[in-house]
Amino acid sequence: MASIVDEGDWSYSLDLVQRLVESELDRVVRARYLHLAAMIARDKLDAPERATDLFDRAIEDDPTLFVAADELEATLDRAGEPLAAFYYRRLGHVKADEGRPGEKLRLWDRLAETCLALGRPEDAVVAFQVGMSLDPDNLERRQRLADLYGAADPKHDLEAIAHHQSLLAVDKRRTASYRALRVLYLRTGQHERAWAVEDALGFVGGREPGAEVAELFDGATPVPRPPTDPAARRPLANDDWTTLARKDVEPSLTALFAIVAPPFAAERARVRPPRDLPGRDVRDRELPTSITRALHQVITTFGVARPPIYVDRDQVVPSSLILRARAGVLGPVLVLGRPALDHSIADRELVFVLARQLADLRSDRIARLLCPRAGELAQIIELATAPDEPSKWLRTAVHPVEYDQVVAIGARLRERGVDAMRAARTWRTATERVADRVGLVVAGDLATCVRMLEGQATNVTSDMDRILDLVWSSVTEEVLGVRARVEGWRRRPGTTT
Repeated sequence: MASIVDEGDWSYSLDLVQRLVESELDRVVRARYLHLAAMIARDKLDAPERATDLFDRAIEDDPTLFVAADELEATLDRAGEPLAAFYYRRLGHVKADEGRPGEKLRLWDRLAETCLALGRPEDAVVAFQVGMSLDPDNLERRQRLADLYGAADPKHDLEAIAHHQSLLAVDKRRTASYRALRVLYLRTGQHERAWAVEDALGFVGGREPGAEVAELFDGATPVPRPPTDPAARRPLANDDWTTLARKDVEPSLTALFAIVAPPFAAERARVRPPRDLPGRDVRDRELPTSITRALHQVITTFGVARPPIYVDRDQVVPSSLILRARAGVLGPVLVLGRPALDHSIADRELVFVLARQLADLRSDRIARLLCPRAGELAQIIELATAPDEPSKWLRTAVHPVEYDQVVAIGARLRERGVDAMRAARTWRTATERVADRVGLVVAGDLATCVRMLEGQATNVTSDMDRILDLVWSSVTEEVLGVRARVEGWRRRPGTTT
């Protein structure tokens, strides 16, 4: 055999290999002979069709002969339908055992691209979907699939929405996904959601909402703001609060602070009593109508009792929620400042400010009011994560059942090696962003919320990141779902909420 090859008689060599193929009973060995014959036919005899047939027979005998499969794939690279058929066949070969890492995923991706080239977008969608199930964290494939949905059958619209939401969670400035969501929400009859996306895209694109919208959306007609019905508004439910906080806030820390912060603040007040408030609680009839109306909107949306209200014309902020002693009892009071009293703040702006502050009256957020400094929250974490067991003070300060909960939470935090100060700061930052979302849900206007945050900005980088987070949050399914329930939007297709 070697001497024949050396002399260059490739036709005779091929005939000899063919005889070996015909006499060989072992399929694996025969596949190697077929691969050799295919290489001779293609490279030495310039017989591509014969080579293709031989490569094909080789992988049929031994599907794990990847060198032959790769050669056949390269041969069929521009063959259209035969290449698609090859990928379907190879996927059958590697169904039980893919043979080499990532082979199934590679074949599905190549099949998807081939189907696209053949003008078969539905088949490409199916192939990319399988690829996503095998590799759900791949953003490039998710982007291809999301973009492909837009050109495919409208039956994929809800899936396309989910993919674009996932892409935005990674890149909050991806304008292509904002634009796609706007079209998809309109196409599925969700006009309120389409308006919310258009509102957000105005900021992501560096423009005010409504300005040059046609250019932003490639000539699309701007979405008119859907009418609102105040009578359709509903209060925020507990599930709504959980939904708004789910993405960012550490639930174990929230539970820990809800238990320990009240006695911690009471002990601190016993040692360092806060000053009493002079004067008396202001009645609603003594307040400007705009303030009464804003308070009513926030309180009814939250479903909470109205806190005591005081007036301080020397206060430069519209309002503040603070702890003060009244008749020897420590409690929250709302102090209204000059901007609110003199009508120098718009109604929706005041609603946003009040909503952010009064949200801290909830038990799962009360630690923000009771322990306003991160250092105090860090002390609570250190008390719970003590190496032996929480302090004797803590054992007497909370109910025995709550004490057991604190011990359990502390053990989990200790196992995770949580840094107390870093965790406290992260929790405060996260709950600040949740307050922004709550303010948006209650005020119902993104432009107002962004304007207020810009007015409070002190650090360009962190504050711009916070504003971007609110803009992106405004189009997430979580926030849109809460707004839909609270504002009484029409039911989303395919859901019961």
